[in-house]
Amino acid sequence: MRNATATRFLDLIRRAGWWGTGIFVGTFFFLTGGLISLLDGDFRIALQSLFVAALLGCITFYLVQRKR
Repeated sequence: MRNATATRFLDLIRRAGWWGTGIFVGTFFFLTGGLISLLDGDFRIALQSLFVAALLGCITFYLVQRKR
């Protein structure tokens, strides 16, 4: 089961390409920064970070789902 999950994840990376993988990592960092800012009480920066993370997530989803 664990091997199947790893294979599926590697297939998604292969389909997204290097750009999609880099954007996914950027999405993760923006989500982390947004949540830290939210816990710190800076709501303006938190909302901006979460908005950028949502936008990058949509771009990553498009890169994975597109047909080659």
